[in-house]
Amino acid sequence: MKTSVREYQILSPVFEDCWKIFSAEFPHIPHPIMRIGKNKKTWGLCYGCTPAKISLSKALAKMPLKFQQHVIFHELCHIIYPNHRREFYDLLDRFDPTHQHQDERTNSRIEKMEEMRKLLMEEMTKT
Repeated sequence: MKTSVREYQILSPVFEDCWKIFSAEFPHIPHPIMRIGKNKKTWGLCYGCTPAKISLSKALAKMPLKFQQHVIFHELCHIIYPNHRREFYDLLDRFDPTHQHQDERTNSRIEKMEEMRKLLMEEMTKT
């Protein structure tokens, strides 16, 4: 998978900052492998184990920092809980207490974000 240096330079420090906070509570978990991909339907994916692999969309690099952190914490929490049950969201609350607010804003702007995502994906396929 071809990695864009620019997106990696933007997202890698954010990922590492989030990982430091997360790993302080779960020091036994190996550092996940971060990848930058052309995820077209998701902002991020967490898969595999020991170590987990987290793939972040190139388009995430163009989003606001708080949203980047929200997506990264969301994927890190999937290392502990692979589903979206209550325990998952309870854990996410500990690392990203603004996620409910973030989700409300995202839901209220879902059409605008979907439109932005489509434009970014079209732009990425041109390069």
